[in-house]
Amino acid sequence: MHFLPGQVYQLPGLDSEAYATVCHVDDDPFGAVVHVRIDGVPIPDPEVPGGVSQGIQLMPFTEEALAMSVGDMVANDVELTNWEAAYDAWRDAYEEGEATVWSLPVYDALQVMQSMMA
Repeated sequence: MHFLPGQVYQLPGLDSEAYATVCHVDDDPFGAVVHVRIDGVPIPDPEVPGGVSQGIQLMPFTEEALAMSVGDMVANDVELTNWEAAYDAWRDAYEEGEATVWSLPVYDALQVMQSMMA
């Protein structure tokens, strides 16, 4: 698959309202890194009212992990906003060896995130 910013995909295995929106694609020496916003997935978050966020602002995945995770593309030209700060924070941490790229399928990565935050 070839991922481009603005594409929105369904996330099978999750709620029918769960989507991944491609925000940015990096070329990395190990392959493409696709940064997606996840919507429609409850994630424990003590900093929001009610303690649960309905998504993740930005998660980096290998192209292969994302390709085996997404379902149908439901949009391909969505306007993207408010992802750059999260990307810059990730990039700085990644270059310092303090952040990673998910090589797990999205469903599995979200399970890990949910269990870490609970």
